[in-house]
Amino acid sequence: MIVYTFRTFPYIDELKHKFGDVFVFSSLKKDFSNFEVLMKDQQQDVLGVALTQGPTRQETVAINRFNKGKVSLLGDDALSLTLFDDIPIATLPTHTFCNWTMYKIQNYINQKDSISKLSFIHINKNDLELLDNLSR
Repeated sequence: MIVYTFRTFPYIDELKHKFGDVFVFSSLKKDFSNFEVLMKDQQQDVLGVALTQGPTRQETVAINRFNKGKVSLLGDDALSLTLFDDIPIATLPTHTFCNWTMYKIQNYINQKDSISKLSFIHINKNDLELLDNLSR
């Protein structure tokens, strides 16, 4: 499984301990080019992880929205993500950096007819142990 997070995620070392290599997004567009190369070389499932101060939840869709604009001018309005059992579902989609990466990665998977699946979890620091059981 390819696991990714963001440079602002304070528990990157914990993710590396649980999953091994972790891809860290810092500069979205530049880093996405590197992520595409990684995806091309490895048809694996993908897990995105970001911190939340609220309750842990998994995203059901990536929407074609980034702040006040679109992620992709010609893209679908929403792309479905793969869900894990036993993790609460988000009630509203996000439209910031997390969503940008989700949308770009799921769109890449769809365009390449890849067998890879993308899941994304906003996790509270008190729930980090939930990640222990997420290998597919």
